[in-house]
Amino acid sequence: MYTDWGPEVWIWIAIGAVALILLRLAFPVIRLARSFARMHRVRRLQAWAAARGLSFTSASSGDLAGRFPEFDWSFPLVGSLTFSVMEGQWQGQSFIGFDQYQLREGLDGESPKHVLSGVILSSSVPLKPLLIRPQALADKVAAALGWEDINLESAEFSRRFHVSAPDRRWAYDVIHPRTMELLLASPPFCVRFGLVHAMAYRTRPLRPRDFELAAELLRGILDGLPDYVVRQQMGQG
Repeated sequence: MYTDWGPEVWIWIAIGAVALILLRLAFPVIRLARSFARMHRVRRLQAWAAARGLSFTSASSGDLAGRFPEFDWSFPLVGSLTFSVMEGQWQGQSFIGFDQYQLREGLDGESPKHVLSGVILSSSVPLKPLLIRPQALADKVAAALGWEDINLESAEFSRRFHVSAPDRRWAYDVIHPRTMELLLASPPFCVRFGLVHAMAYRTRPLRPRDFELAAELLRGILDGLPDYVVRQQMGQG
């Protein structure tokens, strides 16, 4: 049956067999390269944390959704690993910087895949849930269909950011003109408020300097809460 095959067929069979062998050999190399990249990142973050008086824990297992249940963790973090955690004080507030990974199955086997990097700051003022994030294409499509988010006074801000909150009045109170200016001038982050913490994050790895920028953004937003909002949240208004 096979003797009728021409030489071209056997050549293609040989090429396919060689390609499969090379692909199988490439997987360990790819995994090793990823491992080295993670190790290099850990060393950079460790040095950054040490320079700022922060503790550093590497490759600790845990789920930030379990540690901070006040946040609406709508992104997939089930079975996640917190690969790097930096903790300490930042301008008088409790600070946590983190890299979040998930174990995912691929052609080269199960390996950690980065899903989230961010900063969490404690707030001395009780907060309410709030989400501020850069506009995405899906938001523009939703707006075209009549499903709009919370629009604020600045047309530029509303064009660049998506804002949502169960309490719309809270969003207007927090995102006043000075806070809008701060967010417009800052590198883009997603910002979430919980009940006693605020988080700034991206779904790609943050550079060491980005952790600092995220913390400063959160501190600026929290420090910028109007006096009447602080009194109201502290039960004094």
